[in-house]
Amino acid sequence: MGAELSYGGEKAFESKEEFVFAKGTHNVTVPVIAHEVKQWWPNGSGAAELYDLRVTLSEGESKCFDISQKVGFKDIELKHNPESPGGSLPYTFCVNGKTLFIKGFNVTPFDQLLGCDTEERIRHNLLAVKEAGANLIRVWGGGIIESPAFYEICSEYGLMVWQDMIQSSSGLSNRPSERADFLLLLEQTCIYALKTRRNYACTTVICGGNELYGENDRPVTFDNANIAMIKFLKEKYCPELAFFPSTATGPVQDADMEDSANNHNIHGPWSFLGKEKHYSHYNRLKCLFNGEFGCNGMSSVGQLERILPKEDLAVNNMRDNIMWRYYGEWWDMYEPITDIFGEITDLNEYITLSQFLQYSALRYAVASLRRGFPYTSGCIIWQLNELWPNVCCSTILQYDGNKKPVYYAVKGAYDPVSISARYDRLVYSDGEDAEIELFVVSDGEKHCGELFYTVTSGSRALLSGNAKYSAGEGFSAKACSLKVNTGNCESVEIHAYTVVGGRRYSLNELLLVAGADGKCGKEDAIKFIGGLEA
Repeated sequence: MGAELSYGGEKAFESKEEFVFAKGTHNVTVPVIAHEVKQWWPNGSGAAELYDLRVTLSEGESKCFDISQKVGFKDIELKHNPESPGGSLPYTFCVNGKTLFIKGFNVTPFDQLLGCDTEERIRHNLLAVKEAGANLIRVWGGGIIESPAFYEICSEYGLMVWQDMIQSSSGLSNRPSERADFLLLLEQTCIYALKTRRNYACTTVICGGNELYGENDRPVTFDNANIAMIKFLKEKYCPELAFFPSTATGPVQDADMEDSANNHNIHGPWSFLGKEKHYSHYNRLKCLFNGEFGCNGMSSVGQLERILPKEDLAVNNMRDNIMWRYYGEWWDMYEPITDIFGEITDLNEYITLSQFLQYSALRYAVASLRRGFPYTSGCIIWQLNELWPNVCCSTILQYDGNKKPVYYAVKGAYDPVSISARYDRLVYSDGEDAEIELFVVSDGEKHCGELFYTVTSGSRALLSGNAKYSAGEGFSAKACSLKVNTGNCESVEIHAYTVVGGRRYSLNELLLVAGADGKCGKEDAIKFIGGLEA
């Protein structure tokens, strides 16, 4: 029996062993001692170096078994977050000795009809994840164990995989079954998943499932027989991988805004909370990790034209239109849009305004969580993709793989150097002062830099200047505080940039100003979305 490790077509290491087998099943070990291997790094931290591993089994001169797989070498350690509450699990990812802020996406199956999950389609979606600057993708427990191609491409792109076992919100109580017949089937599924997915370089976390509850409707713990069995199997077949009982992981699922000590790995919110509440929520939120959160936004008019009858291609809401409800009931944007902009009758304008709200809200959420490092060690956006085309959803990519405008919001927030603005709300009254703080967060080495900013209203400059900052190693730095009077403004646009390592990093955000009727003009928001990279 032989094992051979190659890199770039060149043989790096080789080992051969001889065995005498009696009839039956045997477990054997062929050690391959590899010195000074190139490490596999997550996206944004280094190269995702991969080796070719080939294992052969021969009897005399006849080869009876030959298998090859790309493998990578990484060290993973999960550490407790600094000043984390007692009883919390470790959520700080240290890869090859480097502490990383987790920038992730939740992924559902790429199609409800699994046969439509072509390798080309998987690669298209995962390339978008890589180019957005993410370093982890979670395979949601309401989905499937993905195809080998998925893990191969994640390994190639440097995307760590958090693999839920296939359990999700198991019933009205959300409690994972502990029935003996169910556990037998679950055991078989888990053994298959662990043994066939453990050797991919990307595989990093095994999780019991999605939003599973234990006692008192609290997130399930290791004490549950179902979860304890999965943990045992994980330790048996892949002890080097991290394990969580579920996500969220207690003591609460939804954020406790009164006692942040309860906010370990939390879930939510998943939709736009409103022109004030959304921003105040993230300004106040303190958590160790946010495993699911997002914001809803409409799909393009092209996607709507493919799924809706002509008579439904008009501005509607999920309450009154059954077709809109069928394709996105939970994600209705009608009230948030009309609350801010008044009645909108043009479908294209309605779609664009919803996409503006999704862009603004999700960028703000990600930036706020990232500023919380190192107490907050990561976030995983809900969600990357959709299984079927929707009218409105929280996805970043549409069913057809096209990017919604919110993709560019996330890409900017996930940049290795990212500028963010902190403010109280999206909409201000005419003449009110908007107090804005500008921050810079950097994943690289500590450095001192200069931030240049301008604040405008239309073609009129309101403020401009520059500020020094010091950031790096995941930490954010407050660069400056601004006070902007919104008098005679329909909107306020914040522009800022810095240059690090020869690359320019920018921020462009739009705040709205309400008129005497309490409503905002729509033109600037539509123009803002139209100006994004297409």
